[in-house]
Amino acid sequence: MKYPILVFLFLIGFLYACTEDDPITPETEGETWQLVKMWGQIPNSETTGEDMEWQESYVLMEGGEFIKSRTRNGDTEEAGGKFNFEELSDGTYLVLDYAKNSDLIGNCFGNLREELFLESEGNLISTWQACDGPGLEYEKVE
Repeated sequence: MKYPILVFLFLIGFLYACTEDDPITPETEGETWQLVKMWGQIPNSETTGEDMEWQESYVLMEGGEFIKSRTRNGDTEEAGGKFNFEELSDGTYLVLDYAKNSDLIGNCFGNLREELFLESEGNLISTWQACDGPGLEYEKVE
């Protein structure tokens, strides 16, 4: 009789511990993040709004799937896959794992993964700039 009670108490303790330590992440039911600013390695190269080279957004959907779309010169491309939020020593990252290779993937490694730093509750910063890619800042669309 002791063992079922111990298992039950262990299970309750485990579930409680997991919910207390889970990182706070943004809502993910149709959440949209819009590109609002881009910059390069050249000083004073920052552009915003319609002056940017392209328009871009991420839509994070319930169930952990995302769609990224980019419009440039009137043409729109899309790519998608799975996403999650990872807590690392320097903060929270949005991690995007694409289903297939695409020119929309902005990273330093040429693989199917893209990472963005959650700078604040309403801002994401691409890590692509660490290897001479453009600096990209996204804001959550309310």
